[in-house]
Amino acid sequence: MLASERHQLILALVREHGAVRLAELVERLGVTAVTVRRDVTELADRGLLTRVHGGVTLSRPRGGPPEPGRAASVFGPAAPGALVGMVAPSVEYYWPAVIQGAQATVAAAGGRLVLRASSYEAGEDRRQVTTLLERGV
Repeated sequence: MLASERHQLILALVREHGAVRLAELVERLGVTAVTVRRDVTELADRGLLTRVHGGVTLSRPRGGPPEPGRAASVFGPAAPGALVGMVAPSVEYYWPAVIQGAQATVAAAGGRLVLRASSYEAGEDRRQVTTLLERGV
């Protein structure tokens, strides 16, 4: 597959899903991770998408509205007025500073952080995430 064909497919997948993980692109394109990273870098350099940790999202003007019909994702900033969920494994040690940073960032974007504390147990984490999702985050 030519680079231009890969680029078109990457952009189509990101437009369809809003965000795509690099591992998924490797699998879908049938190429190496190095090739995907190179393609993503080129597309990002052209301003067509934004690289984020482990994936890519569509580029949009800083502070601009999300693409119509797209919800905020774990890869990008929250839409103004959005509820953003966070499960913290503790509210002790260094976690208060992490939580305050997340809260300030979400508030600066016009959203609201909904926090659930957990206990470093996978089952409890799942229960807390389910609760957040039920609240509409």
